[in-house]
Amino acid sequence: MKPRIAEDRVIKATGHGWDHWFSVLDDFGCKAKGHKESAKHLLDLGVSAWWSQTITIEYEVVNGIRKPSQRSDSKFGLSVQRTINTPVERCWAAFSTKDGLESWLASGVQISFEVGGVYTSKEGDQCQFKKIEHHALIRMTWEHPKHTAGSEVEVEFDDKGDRTTVRLSHTKIANKSECDDLKAAWGSVMNDLKKTLES
Repeated sequence: MKPRIAEDRVIKATGHGWDHWFSVLDDFGCKAKGHKESAKHLLDLGVSAWWSQTITIEYEVVNGIRKPSQRSDSKFGLSVQRTINTPVERCWAAFSTKDGLESWLASGVQISFEVGGVYTSKEGDQCQFKKIEHHALIRMTWEHPKHTAGSEVEVEFDDKGDRTTVRLSHTKIANKSECDDLKAAWGSVMNDLKKTLES
């Protein structure tokens, strides 16, 4: 199995390709020392926190230590991002207001957008907001009758002036089947978000 992230991306971000970093992890003894120590080793070498985790996960997947999409806590996660040709204010409103959410995600939305507040929809979504950083980050629990309880969603907003990159991560998913289902669903609705905000 090959790494799922293109070679040019890891080179651009870290200065080296997959062969280099996999050799570093082999020399460190990643298989014996485990994920946490291996990711910390890369961090100590100057790799960013995100890429330290990503490189270690890809190494583990390629070497059969974990399944694709499986995280270090043995649960599963996914990430979907879209760059949208609209300012961050509109993207933020699409996630933080009743009208915004009903324009692309769900119907019958009820929302109290504050830490500790809740979001519900006619489709059965139930969430509680855990962290809010204005125009930057939203973190919330995620519950739906079709899926095992206990997962979390985090949405990051990267303000690029007249466009915004929205990155959605869904973690603590119970199994690969639910992860695959949620990845397809989030990919579809994030396409709807982009189409709605750019129309």
